[in-house]
Amino acid sequence: MEGRKVELFVPASLRHAASRGRGAGPAPVFEWDLVEALRPRLVVALGVGMGAAFAVLCQAVRDCRVDALLYGIDPFSDDGDKPEDDESRWESVNNFLHTHYRGSSYLLRSPPPDTLRHFADGSIDLLRVDSRRLGTPLAEFLGPWLPKIAPGGVLLSAGVDPGGVAPEFPAGAIPLGGPDSLFVARKSARGPEPEPSPLLRALSSTDAAEREGLAAFYEHVFLHHALRAEIEEKRFGLHRKKAGA
Repeated sequence: MEGRKVELFVPASLRHAASRGRGAGPAPVFEWDLVEALRPRLVVALGVGMGAAFAVLCQAVRDCRVDALLYGIDPFSDDGDKPEDDESRWESVNNFLHTHYRGSSYLLRSPPPDTLRHFADGSIDLLRVDSRRLGTPLAEFLGPWLPKIAPGGVLLSAGVDPGGVAPEFPAGAIPLGGPDSLFVARKSARGPEPEPSPLLRALSSTDAAEREGLAAFYEHVFLHHALRAEIEEKRFGLHRKKAGA
């Protein structure tokens, strides 16, 4: 270890416990930290569904005071099979986003290929794809979107490994969260980067141990937040019980 620089990585989600990714598994916490590190100007999510994952990105942009626009794109073709009060209908998701993230996030009810022309090449800093939600194999529609990702931008793929589909990501994809993973891959930057964050540097690393360590680290970060939430819930219940006594 002599002569080797050791850097302590304490992500924003641990430094600011009140502003952390929400949801089950390490993926939401990681995505929150990714927004803080990448500070994207344009975020696009293909396949929104109930909107939980997209809302994490919207919340992170607001919490971290990132000047970004977010577009969620989904045809919501299954709305016809849902009752009017189903919270996963387009109207419900759109109303929620409009209420909480007005002015920064927009929900487009459209098949993703129909919206390609609205995004310039190299303009998307963070692209999140849920090909399972869209019912289309990742390799079938991802190709036209890859040029839209900016150099140094990040691709998030829900549940499907983009390996072999995206040669623009030489380091490959890192799985986060077990069998139903979120796969994350970073596009090659254009030239040397001025002091990238430890998180972004790990995403670009070809060191297998470092990449595996990042995935394991976020498992522990998630467990930390889950335990903290459990403690806070019990503490709130105790205060409420005392107040009613």
